[in-house]
Amino acid sequence: MKSPTTWKWLLALAVGMLPAAVAELCTPTSGDYGRVFYVYSQSDLDTIAAKCTTVDGSIFIGTNYTGSFRLPNVRNITSAFQQEPSFPHKSDPAPTSIDIPDLEYLGGSLIVDFPTVAKLSAPKLKKVHWELRVQDVATVDFRSLEEARYISVSGNITSLNLDSLRRFGERCKICNKEYCGPTTPPNYPPLDLSLPSLQTMGDLTIEGRLSSFNIPKLSNLTALDEGYIKYNFDLRLAIHGDRLNVSFPELSTSNLSFFISGDIARYDLSSCGTSGAVAYLHMRISLSMPKMIDRVPSITVTSSTPLDINLPFQKAEFIGFFGNISRGCDTVQIL
Repeated sequence: MKSPTTWKWLLALAVGMLPAAVAELCTPTSGDYGRVFYVYSQSDLDTIAAKCTTVDGSIFIGTNYTGSFRLPNVRNITSAFQQEPSFPHKSDPAPTSIDIPDLEYLGGSLIVDFPTVAKLSAPKLKKVHWELRVQDVATVDFRSLEEARYISVSGNITSLNLDSLRRFGERCKICNKEYCGPTTPPNYPPLDLSLPSLQTMGDLTIEGRLSSFNIPKLSNLTALDEGYIKYNFDLRLAIHGDRLNVSFPELSTSNLSFFISGDIARYDLSSCGTSGAVAYLHMRISLSMPKMIDRVPSITVTSSTPLDINLPFQKAEFIGFFGNISRGCDTVQIL
């Protein structure tokens, strides 16, 4: 018969921890929201950090929490990290910063939407099993994050580090505006947007004022197919800045629709060889896809300002040009 300690070690290994020799599993008491540690002060965090490397449950930031929030040593949270559900007679938490320096895995969602938080940092976090949602946090550091199912970062963002993000399964939204939406004007300073490792994605929306745009390794835009459920996703850019260059040099496969507008000086899909995309483009100066020569089911280009287009397609089911177009395609076979 295995001892309780042995069972704890086996569970720790099952949820993806480091070797049991350095692991310490802590299980919160079960309540209305499952197994939850409620933290109301830094001393509560210090108690968890001194005993636990894995929390088999959730951590909720309690109402009335104020000041900095720092939770070292914990590497694995099997469920959620968020604020305690509040009621009218309770105050919302008001942490000024959140630092989880050793967290590597989160089995549920990470939700931080406190306007009091100036910085959110989880520099070792590699995977969020479900949702990552951050709102109104100026500095966001998830430099090691490789994968999540849903990602939403919105509000007044001055610094966003997602340098290791390789894929997200369904939706990602980055909105550097007070009110998100393709027609709402940007009202915050520009964000340097870089996703240097992103290769595969579902639905991507980027809105707001940008100082730069860099997604160099994106190669696959594919609607998620889970059995009988088919999700049709889009790539939507509604961005503003100093006439940005938008380029996807490695993009080769897409069955998504494109909706692109804003202060864009150049749009380049030079490697997009296989596409099921419908592209709706509202931008400036030039559009170039010089290597996109395979069969393209449908592409629609709309421009309100002079637009130079180079689309050397060989086969297409439908191509439509609307607006002020100075040059179109060379040789196209309409199927």
